[in-house]
Amino acid sequence: MTSAVLANMEERYSCRGFSAQEVSEDDLDEILHAGQIAPSACNLQPYFFYVVRGESLQQLNSMRSWYEAPVLIVGCLCEQQGWKRGSDGLSFKQFDLALAMGQMALRATDLGLGSCFIASFTPYKLQEALKLPAEHCPEIVLAVGHPEANLVKNTQHSTRKSKSELVGYRS
Repeated sequence: MTSAVLANMEERYSCRGFSAQEVSEDDLDEILHAGQIAPSACNLQPYFFYVVRGESLQQLNSMRSWYEAPVLIVGCLCEQQGWKRGSDGLSFKQFDLALAMGQMALRATDLGLGSCFIASFTPYKLQEALKLPAEHCPEIVLAVGHPEANLVKNTQHSTRKSKSELVGYRS
């Protein structure tokens, strides 16, 4: 029997076409809450989210296509925060941000919304355009909205490596 969580994970895809319908404040709060409760190393939560819409979003449209999404959630790393592994100094900030953004994308799917992770932008230009503080470095954007009617999912959504290509066992 498939769990509701697994079914949600299997349903989520990168939506690259959004309708003009706005995302409700309640749905947006639910999505942000999912990011707020995400696990992070030592629960330090070394990230900050900016919700972008309206005029600010229109200004960003000159940078690239956001697939007509009515809302962007910009995930930023907080420069002086985060846990580092003692043995090699590896920072877990990006891992923590990825977990939070992933939970937000899954919650959007659960609410019947589409989402798409976008990383192809110039961080300092996005930071400048949104007038973000120096300590908030944009890493990833989650475009969120209602999918266009009759939107065809990209074939990459269902193409996955086999388990044997991804998993090794040691006993």
